[in-house]
Parts: sequence; structure tokens; C-alpha cells
Amino acid sequence: MKILLTIFVLFFSSSVVAEDISDFQIEGMSIGDSLLDYFNEEKIQKSIDNFQSTTEYTWVLFGESFKTYDALEITFKTKDKNYIIEGIAGAIYYPNDMINCKQKQTEVKNIFLDLFPLQKPIYDEGIHPLDTSGLSKFYRHAFAVNPSSPYYEIMVNCFDLSKEMEKKGYQDSFNIIIHTNELDDYLHSI
Repeated sequence: MKILLTIFVLFFSSSVVAEDISDFQIEGMSIGDSLLDYFNEEKIQKSIDNFQSTTEYTWVLFGESFKTYDALEITFKTKDKNYIIEGIAGAIYYPNDMINCKQKQTEVKNIFLDLFPLQKPIYDEGIHPLDTSGLSKFYRHAFAVNPSSPYYEIMVNCFDLSKEMEKKGYQDSFNIIIHTNELDDYLHSI
């Protein structure tokens, strides 16, 4: 079953329970899909975020407005010519507005609590790892979809970014982020 992660209109029955992260969609895309089903290769290549990308994984940023989100961030293995989605995030911008961002975060967290009644999410906050100045902050609720997963596969975040990060084109935002365990292994290793 596919569950759309649309945060403006979320009507989930309490009997709907996701079995795996590929059951979720952000703007119609799921983990395991080919990015080529949604964008042509030229657009993908033009959208690469060199600030985040490595020899192992490539991050692409699509900044046009989508149906629900202001932007998407999608991750795939750098050498994968099929551009299989390993991570996907939808962002809604809240420039200099953490109060409303956190209200949206709480709303979505409560919806996820209905989806995962047996899994208690973790909450943490701290310094955003991409900002070397230490001035950017994150506020995160993380959910485990698969109880045997070593990681929390879905995160509901607010990012309060520094002026330096904003100069690089990033914005304060609400995000829903989904990662494969393999991508999380990589992120925990760096």
C-alpha cells in the first residue's frame, strides 16, 4: 500500500499501518523508484548539490514548487546510472518562522503516531552537521517503520539555519525525510 505524505490534507485511518518505507510517497516518489521516472537526466545533472554530494552518494535539489512541498531533496548512489532513490525529503519553507514550523512538525508527528502506534519516536535537537559555524539548528522527531531496523527511517524536522547557510541557498524549513538503512549506514560512517 502507498501512503502519500501530503501534510496539508492528511486523512489516515487508524487501521492504516505502513509495513516498509517504500510504502510512503513524497510527491508521488518512493524509496526504490528510479528518479528517471520523474525527471530527465539533464535536469537531474543540473540539480546536483555539490555541497553535500560525495563519491558514494549524490544529493539533488529540486526547488520548484510541487503540489505539497516547496522543494525536494533526493539522494541516490553516485555510480548508479538508474538513479534509484535511496533518500527523499520534502521541504516547506518557514523563513525566520520556527513557531509555525514547529506547529507543522507537531501536527505531522501526531499523524505518524497514529500510523505507528507501537513505535515511540525519539526527539532530539542540536547543531546542523552541515554548518561548520555551529549556528544552524535542527529539531527532529524520528520514527522507526520496521521494528528490526537499526535506524529511524523517517524524520520530521525543522531546520533553523544560519545566515551563512542561507547565503548558500538553503532556507529555514519543515522537512519529512526518508532514508534507506544503507544510506543511514553511510551517513553514520562519515
